[in-house]
Amino acid sequence: MRRLLLAVGEPPDRVRFRLAWSRFRRRHQASAKQGHCARRERIQPPHTERPTIYRLAWSLAELTDARWQRVAGILPPRASMGHPVHDHRRLLAGMLWVIQRGATWREVPESFGPWHTVYTRYQEWRHAGIWPDILAALAPDPSGDHTDLSL
Repeated sequence: MRRLLLAVGEPPDRVRFRLAWSRFRRRHQASAKQGHCARRERIQPPHTERPTIYRLAWSLAELTDARWQRVAGILPPRASMGHPVHDHRRLLAGMLWVIQRGATWREVPESFGPWHTVYTRYQEWRHAGIWPDILAALAPDPSGDHTDLSL
């Protein structure tokens, strides 16, 4: 679009060239997108199974010290290099907040850290296979916690 606006003061043959180039580029990008989508689908077919939806009871969405101690051993160690490290406990509390309320990731309050960090850490843990272990560690123990964890 910007290039077409620049063409307003140019000679007519240059304007025709710019219009033809713009049309060619749009067609090329559309066909390239189809090819990219087809390649991605061949590499990793779309998911046919329904995603697992987790819902937590109100009392389990709160990450108490006792619950944190049960979960802390499951989580991978934080990297000491690279971007500033975010606290696992804060991010996990943000994940539980989202799950309990059924909210979107973008609605995560700043007190839990950046929403995108909460989301990516959740995805990492889910793909690593430790998310079910986290939920199992948060499950009520038979000794004192009688609230229900429904998955």
